[in-house]
Amino acid sequence: MAIPAAAGLMKKDKEFVIYESSFSDIIGIVLFNYFTVHSEVSLGTSFLELRNLLLIVLVAVALALIVGIFIDKVSHHVKFVPILAFLLLAYGFGKYYHLSPLLLILLFGLILNNFLLLMRGPLVDLVSVTRLKTDLTQFKQIVAEAVFFARTFFFILFGYVADIYQMANTETIVIGTVIFIIIVIVRLLGLLLVDRQSVAPLVFFAPRGLITILLFISIPVQVKMDIMNEGLLLIVIFLSLLLLIWGSGTARSSGEG
Repeated sequence: MAIPAAAGLMKKDKEFVIYESSFSDIIGIVLFNYFTVHSEVSLGTSFLELRNLLLIVLVAVALALIVGIFIDKVSHHVKFVPILAFLLLAYGFGKYYHLSPLLLILLFGLILNNFLLLMRGPLVDLVSVTRLKTDLTQFKQIVAEAVFFARTFFFILFGYVADIYQMANTETIVIGTVIFIIIVIVRLLGLLLVDRQSVAPLVFFAPRGLITILLFISIPVQVKMDIMNEGLLLIVIFLSLLLLIWGSGTARSSGEG
């Protein structure tokens, strides 16, 4: 939710939100996988997860190179749909080899979005930079529309299966509100340490969206607490969304002023 809403921010603040959201998703997925896969924290399990992370990065780079070269070399007008099918294949690959498919796809997207940075040394001769820039721009537009559809559909589906009685529960509302307040306070303190000048707009743009829901759904049943239900998650997301809307309006008003 934060990245689309940050479109009206200044370039520096917008880039901060984009990279913060990306890295928070990466770190969140890595930590989630670590604590759900391993029952205890040890040096051995840490090295194992580090190895898997490095392997995921290498696979993501290789996939991005293959797709980038494919986009550049294929002259047929239909070439983006096979790439989306290739993404599903990559997701299945990560799932089969227990390499965190969410993280694999996320890193793949980040690398592909910055694909031209990989074009160094002998790799420069593999593609036409000018043509590739045009093709990647078109691909980004298609992906943006597909992501919007998927995100909207997923939120509708999640809202449909959520229990309204859980959201109306007093204990759920109180705990959700407390969690939200803690998130805002921690975010505020972190921003004060990083960039005091941009605290006002950035504190409203806390990353909270599809990845949060996907990770919540992926929590193993044996470790899930009764209070940690869909209603609690929706309350936190709803409050974050209200703060985001308010922050977007405030930032837009400041920019116009």
